[in-house]
Amino acid sequence: MPPLGRIAASLAVALITAGCGAISTSPPAPTPADFGGIAAELGKGGVLVSDVVSGDAGCPDRELVPTAIRVDAHGLDQTTPVRIYLYIFRNRSSVR
Repeated sequence: MPPLGRIAASLAVALITAGCGAISTSPPAPTPADFGGIAAELGKGGVLVSDVVSGDAGCPDRELVPTAIRVDAHGLDQTTPVRIYLYIFRNRSSVR
């Protein structure tokens, strides 16, 4: 291969390799959100929520009832809805 061809091939490999590193597959950083924000993020990822029920802890622990939200979700590889229980807690310093 002539020197110019080697340089071009090396440059192409370098650009492709650099481009692969630019695509991030890591999850987004966790940030506070209310249920509407959580549902919106799920929707962006192709997961749809329905049948939202507040106060259903899915267990007999009465202390979880105020924090619990039950939803049915489907999308991506789930063609039939899956029941999900979310528990939204607030840190003590934000309650004051």
